[in-house]
Amino acid sequence: MQHLSSRLARMAAVGGVCLSFQTFYSSYSDTGLLGNYFVPKKHNIEDVMFWVQNAWMNLSTTVTDTDLARAKNFLKASVVGQLNGTTPICDEIGRNILNYGRRIPPSEWVARIDAVTPQMVCDISSKYMYDRCPAVVGIGPIEQLPDYSRVRSSMYWLRF
Repeated sequence: MQHLSSRLARMAAVGGVCLSFQTFYSSYSDTGLLGNYFVPKKHNIEDVMFWVQNAWMNLSTTVTDTDLARAKNFLKASVVGQLNGTTPICDEIGRNILNYGRRIPPSEWVARIDAVTPQMVCDISSKYMYDRCPAVVGIGPIEQLPDYSRVRSSMYWLRF
């Protein structure tokens, strides 16, 4: 369990509150989509929502070198792992051309990933996640899903 990609993934797995958990990001030329998908065990929706939002707020305030190094290694392995086969390579080339106007070689991706600092993560998270309105979707028995006003109010912390 200690080798999972993030503190949030470790909490979800070790705490036994999720049947499935995944973070996703989709990049487009003029926007992007970042989020978490999870299938909680019965009556754990509110706990998982709290942990996800807490992790988002931590990204806006405190990013450790250890967590950043783990995330960088995970992302670099993902970049290389996606180049296994002609179909994923063609998909990667298409996304690069649509988003950047050219194919970005893996070596350049690795250099870009290595250049990220904890302060950069905090700055970007503060700009795009802190005190923003998240989109929340629930499918199935969602009686335990918190009210949206509560979810929205958890997107900021009082800082002194």
